[in-house]
Amino acid sequence: MSGKKISVYDEAFSFSRELPVAKRVLVLAAHPDDETLGCGGTIALHKAAGAEVRSFVMADGSKIFYQGKEDIKEIRKKEALGAGEVLGIDNIYFLNMPDMQLEKNINRVSAETFSIINEYQPDLVYAPSPVDFHPDHLVASRIALKVLKKGIKIAFYEIYMPIRFNMLIDITQVMPLKEKAILLYVSSLLGNPSHFVRSIKGLNAYRAFLTGATEEEKFYEAFFVMDKYWKASRLIKWLTYNL
Repeated sequence: MSGKKISVYDEAFSFSRELPVAKRVLVLAAHPDDETLGCGGTIALHKAAGAEVRSFVMADGSKIFYQGKEDIKEIRKKEALGAGEVLGIDNIYFLNMPDMQLEKNINRVSAETFSIINEYQPDLVYAPSPVDFHPDHLVASRIALKVLKKGIKIAFYEIYMPIRFNMLIDITQVMPLKEKAILLYVSSLLGNPSHFVRSIKGLNAYRAFLTGATEEEKFYEAFFVMDKYWKASRLIKWLTYNL
């Protein structure tokens, strides 16, 4: 090794494009729809590769600002089951914790997560990003860091905020499946899931920026993958380019 220091600029062009090898995948979702918006294409690719995929939805989605629905919790659960069927998710666990209450009940949420971990023994866990601004998403990311301490690889996905990544997965071929799954979240996505399809497809298309020019429309999901534990302060510093 030359000992030359690698710059942030150089690191930006150094990332994996290979789908992680995993037989058992677990996706942590703070709410119904997070798994589809953040990594729906990658879920479909894992299924195509022969993996078993399960998801754990922590909050019930009951505080969504969508009027005219009396039992939004059950509606969102049904939407999650439908989207999971489209993507090929084998089993969905629902904790049914009230929205915005994950922080207050983090010990219970963590215990339930590790109960699933111990029973399922996943090779790889996906979770919301630690630089997302939704409080429930942040709780899910903190629990994922605890999972990492057990020697299980984790991959943070993006929803509200783009992240500094070290893995880009080409989901172009399964983008129609992801789009179909998003469109099933009618109530979850405020009665206008098409808007969220456009937004997420825009993000996934933008992620093709560093992959080279091509005439074909391409879509990628971005992740920060970790197989060794970092303190939260170091992780946030890395994800935000040392800001």
